[in-house]
Amino acid sequence: MSANDEDMRTRDMVDRYFKENLVNKDLGRFLLTKGRISEKGIAPGEMIIFSYLKEIVYLARSESERLKNTGPQASQYPFYFCVDIKTIIEGKGNLEQLETKIKANKNIVKAQGWPIIKESPEIERIWNQFKAK
Repeated sequence: MSANDEDMRTRDMVDRYFKENLVNKDLGRFLLTKGRISEKGIAPGEMIIFSYLKEIVYLARSESERLKNTGPQASQYPFYFCVDIKTIIEGKGNLEQLETKIKANKNIVKAQGWPIIKESPEIERIWNQFKAK
């Protein structure tokens, strides 16, 4: 998530999106700007870490693949995926800590899009370390 996104300019706006809009109004729809996730870039059940200004803010699992948005905000957000709202939990830590633990060749701290890391029992163990509670 980016502070350049008009819906995410502050951390309070991010929290409001997750705690109010995503859960109540949008039924788990996470809107995407063009180029954020490739067509096959997300699958149902996939672990997701949401960050804001390099801080890990929420974790969840996806409920869908990337879908085409035909709603009123389609020009700004041409795609979306559904988050399994039952799995949303507050996160802790930052992307540099996560990257150190993963020891992957991907630079997730400077990634502008949606970096994909192959899931494994070790990755799930690391993912769980970034849950706030």
